[in-house]
Amino acid sequence: MTRSGLVHAVHRAARQARPTYAALCARVRRSPMVSPDETGWKVAGRLQWLWTFATADTTIYRIQPGRGFDEARSPNPFMCRGVNVGQLGIWGIVA
Repeated sequence: MTRSGLVHAVHRAARQARPTYAALCARVRRSPMVSPDETGWKVAGRLQWLWTFATADTTIYRIQPGRGFDEARSPNPFMCRGVNVGQLGIWGIVA
């Protein structure tokens, strides 16, 4: 397989996975409690942040350029409408 063939296959798989990922994100947003966490992650040699958002039965991942509260909430706010627990304690209750 060529490099371009591999890249096309990965992009095709990503397109096919979008509805499932969107459904998992919606499930996390509906959860009464979410635990977000982030760790450094290199993308093309540049530091990014791999975010995880975990509930009792679902975990989703997203790579963001930063690691602050704004990145945790945007552009797709995974924060649930309930208690959001982080390493430093409860981030807040989102109404």
